[in-house]
Amino acid sequence: MQPRVLVISLPHAEDRRESIGKQLNEQAIDFEFIDAVYGKDLPREALDRINQPLLRHYRRPFSPNEVGCYSSHGKAYQKIVEEKIPLALILEDDALLKTDLHRLFASIEKFTTPWELINIGSVPGKRKYAYIKEKQDDLALIEYPHKEVGAHAYLVTRTASEKLHRDWQSPYRAADVQLTFTWRNGIKGYYYLLPNQVAVAAGLPSTLTAERDSVNTQTATVRAKFNLGYILSSAAISLHWKFLQLRSRLRYWRGKLHLADKTLFD
Repeated sequence: MQPRVLVISLPHAEDRRESIGKQLNEQAIDFEFIDAVYGKDLPREALDRINQPLLRHYRRPFSPNEVGCYSSHGKAYQKIVEEKIPLALILEDDALLKTDLHRLFASIEKFTTPWELINIGSVPGKRKYAYIKEKQDDLALIEYPHKEVGAHAYLVTRTASEKLHRDWQSPYRAADVQLTFTWRNGIKGYYYLLPNQVAVAAGLPSTLTAERDSVNTQTATVRAKFNLGYILSSAAISLHWKFLQLRSRLRYWRGKLHLADKTLFD
C-alpha cells in the first residue's frame, strides 16, 4: 500500500519546503504540506493548555517552539483520523531522504510482522537493546525497548493515529519521546528500521535545540525535586522500560529475536 506523504512545515519556511519538495518531486512522490504551528505566535492561553497539564508530569514547561512541534504532529494525526487515511508517512521538513521511497515502501510491504508505527529516521542509541524482529531486502525491523529521540520520519497507520490523537490530549513528554511510550498510547507494534533511511538535512538548524539549550536547567532540576508528579511518572517510566527490556531479552533467549549487527547502524 502506498502511504500518503504528509510533510510538517511552517508556512514561511521557504528554504525547508523547497528542500524537501525537491527531494520528493525527484522521486515522483505525491505529498502535501501540513502547516505547522508556530509556537511563538501562540497566545499565552494556548501555551498554558499544553504546559499546565504537562507540569503535573514533567520538570519544566515546553518552550513555545516545543509546543508548536507537539501541536503540529497532533494536527497530522487529526488529519489522518478525519480523512480516514489507512497509512501515512509523516516527514518533518528538514528530512533528508537516503533511499528511493518507492523501493522502500515495496520492501516494507513484505514484512509479515504486524506493525502500527515504523520509525524510519531515528537510529537506536543504545545498541544493546536493539533486536532484529524480521529482515527483508537488507532492511531490518528493529524492536527497541528504550526511548529514542527523533520524529522526523515515520510510517503510521490509521489505527495508531487514532491512538496518538487521543494520547496527544494529555501532554506528557516532548513529541518524539511521547511517541515511544507504547504502554501509554496503546500502539501495538512500534519498530525502527535499519539501516537508517532518512537523516536530518545539514544546514537547517533546529530552533527547538536552541530553545532547549536556553532553558535554565538548574531551575528545572530544582523544580523536579519538589514535583511529586514528575518523580512518580519518571519512576513509572523507568519501570516500564525495564519490563519491556526484560521481555525482549527473554524473546532473544528463546530465539524469537536476534541481536542487531553493528553494520546496520553505519
